[in-house]
Amino acid sequence: MKNTFSGIHSTGAEKPGRIVAEPALGAIIVLFLISFMFGLFLKGGYLALDGADTLCHLYRAQEVRVNLSQGILYPLYDPKWYNGVEFMRYWGPVPLYLLALIQWVCGGNSLDSYPVFLSQVLFFGSCGWLCFGIRYKRVGCALTIALIWFFSPENIRICTTDGNVPRIVINALLPWFLYTVWQVAEEKRVGQLLWAMLIFLFILLSHLGIALIVFFSVLLVLLLHGISRKEYRPQATLAISFVLVFLSAGLWLVPAMFGGAITNSNTNQVMQYFFQSIWTSLSPAERLKGDLLIFYYGISFVGLGVAGAFLSLNRTRLLFAVGIMLFLFTGEAAYRLFSQLPFSQFLWMIRFVPVSVALILMGFLLWDSLKKPLLLVFCLLLVLDCIPSVTYLINLRQANLSSSDILVEQSAKIKGLQEAKALTRQRMSVMDLSTYGSFAPYYIAGTAPKVRYAFGAGWEGAATGSNLVRLNSALELGHYRYLFDRSLELGIDVISVPLSVLKRPGDSKSLELAGGQAGYQLITREEGHLIFQHPVSGEFGTVTDYLNLAIGTSARDIALLFPNFEEGDSNRLEDYTLEELAKYKIIYLSGFSYEKRAEAELLLKTLAARGVTIVIDMNQIPLDRETGSHQLFRVFSQPISFTEGFPTLQYDGIQYQPEGYPSDYSAWNTVYLDGVSQIKGQCEFQNRQVVFAGTAENPRIYFLGLNMIYLGIQTRDPEVIRMAEAIFGEAYGTLPKRELVPISINFSGKEVRIDSPRAGVNTGLAWLDIFYTEQEIERRHNLIVVPQGRTDLQLRYPYLLDGFVISLCGLILSGVFLSRLKYLFRLGILWRKSG
Repeated sequence: MKNTFSGIHSTGAEKPGRIVAEPALGAIIVLFLISFMFGLFLKGGYLALDGADTLCHLYRAQEVRVNLSQGILYPLYDPKWYNGVEFMRYWGPVPLYLLALIQWVCGGNSLDSYPVFLSQVLFFGSCGWLCFGIRYKRVGCALTIALIWFFSPENIRICTTDGNVPRIVINALLPWFLYTVWQVAEEKRVGQLLWAMLIFLFILLSHLGIALIVFFSVLLVLLLHGISRKEYRPQATLAISFVLVFLSAGLWLVPAMFGGAITNSNTNQVMQYFFQSIWTSLSPAERLKGDLLIFYYGISFVGLGVAGAFLSLNRTRLLFAVGIMLFLFTGEAAYRLFSQLPFSQFLWMIRFVPVSVALILMGFLLWDSLKKPLLLVFCLLLVLDCIPSVTYLINLRQANLSSSDILVEQSAKIKGLQEAKALTRQRMSVMDLSTYGSFAPYYIAGTAPKVRYAFGAGWEGAATGSNLVRLNSALELGHYRYLFDRSLELGIDVISVPLSVLKRPGDSKSLELAGGQAGYQLITREEGHLIFQHPVSGEFGTVTDYLNLAIGTSARDIALLFPNFEEGDSNRLEDYTLEELAKYKIIYLSGFSYEKRAEAELLLKTLAARGVTIVIDMNQIPLDRETGSHQLFRVFSQPISFTEGFPTLQYDGIQYQPEGYPSDYSAWNTVYLDGVSQIKGQCEFQNRQVVFAGTAENPRIYFLGLNMIYLGIQTRDPEVIRMAEAIFGEAYGTLPKRELVPISINFSGKEVRIDSPRAGVNTGLAWLDIFYTEQEIERRHNLIVVPQGRTDLQLRYPYLLDGFVISLCGLILSGVFLSRLKYLFRLGILWRKSG
């Protein structure tokens, strides 16, 4: 029986030649020798120290290897990063197990394993291109393209300055994947479909986001291929098979899509860094200087893509066209469009570049009508674009020639990590604003003696991600009392701050004073860093009495000004009981929500009657579904914009003059109040009185406009902070009453055991949905609060039943789909050949 789709046959002209064993074997031997020599060349250079993310992946792989040695096949929990994190849940397992295997072969040395890993990636990825060369009798060209692929500008950046191991693994799989897809779509070789699905499964289990990028890109190729051929059955078959792969991976995919900070993060702010001016992307100037941080696509790749799109045959033209299209989508103009689309978090277009380059190289390899002189010219141009990559590797190797242990300890000493690590009794943090990259989490938690670290790498998967974002904001904006107080809540007893992150005059002294107020002592201020230590003898939790409460997405930041505001765990008013809210002095609402306005107003009036002061930020109130307006207690917010600074503000008869809004704002777009019966704050603007503060029917319910609280948080403007102090009756930087309680925490592979001498102790451990216990525990500020006595938390795989059912359905459907494929086509259940 012929291995083709029913009714679809290749023409004799398109049929590839027979496989020639000698060139294939010779090419494989050459690749093996090149890869081996490449690994020897990198040995001792320790490229891992240069990559932004390399060390964090090596750390995770190291943890996998250690767990495997203890009989734990799939580790769920790492207590050393992020107050406890599920480091296998949001990061694909395939690269981690691969790295763990290579580390084991290398005797357990993580840094020594990275050159071996890169050499294996070079060999395996190149063999994927050889499949094209062998199939189409172009082995020499395929060998050249394989090396160009690995050393292409973007791919070498991923291997070095980025150090993104999942993307490196996917780049090695991509040629294999494209080969199998092409064989099914173009050559009608049904037997390759299973290989295509299997390779795509490995891509998916390496990185979900990149797998979606590959999926969307290949769908675009298949769509154009079907249109050009006027046949859709092979293309539809491939698309359906990839959807089935997603279903089959449900056991890992379902937990990965829920939890952490992933589903709640605003990705558009990050998205802008994955687009760049087209002209900058085509300028080799920075790459020739040795700077790999600036994205460079490669002039020769664009030139080849454009030439192929216009001059090659129909069979390959679409490959060049899609490759160039994906490159053009990396431009700044595309960002403005894509950022407004649904699922924009999957449209970070610079991440599409390896697929774009692979399609262009694939088209080049299949362009059999190209004359040999032009083929050689294009190869030469492509090689020239790769020379800076080789030069960079040579220079990087020369800069890092030494023992790995010596290099790591030297770097740790310069950064002040050795001393801070030695002082730590429970958990430490380095407030470096990510300037140390992944070195700090690797060194602190990954090298002996291992110490727990409040940060890590990949904060989107951390339950404490939002806590840490506000700590970094406090450092950047200069709200140091909040920084130390919330660090203590996270169980951090040692804090290291590089002096390089302090930008304002007097920040060092302010930092020292703020630390002292929170109970931290300055241990050292030498060698470019400050180290603070809280005098604790061992593990501890905290019991805290907050005076005030902030509810809403934008309300929590008020704690940067007044740390005695507790950040509410929910944004919905209905999630709090009257008794919970009545114990606070002031409740600040901004970016909150409610189900029914009448019930929300009744709750707030009841609280006011009990003596609670309610302050409502009218810049961030819900849209009332009944009236279609932004209002509460019939006080309305009306838009207003300041373009030339602020007028003089008057609050309670006292005048305040803000210095202005931040320099990155061209205007201050905000709201004023309409419907206030008792005016507390107003200003004159464009010959009229504008009300920005006041009360309505209840004197204990205040309304605020002009977004002054946010302005004070961003600028630390003394006048704005002075006015905020008058509004809330609180002094800037007032700390809550926080008490340290000695506790005991023991970790094992399957449970966490906590012993607490009293009830209501915040353990500083991150709240994770993999914990199971029959005892009463609470979630507070993304941390676990335990009762008195012993609490045992069992570790359970998240969403096990949901993921298992989806995977089972995917596997069954895949089996039926593959086994009955020709039968389904014959019945016409799938798409028929058009025309």
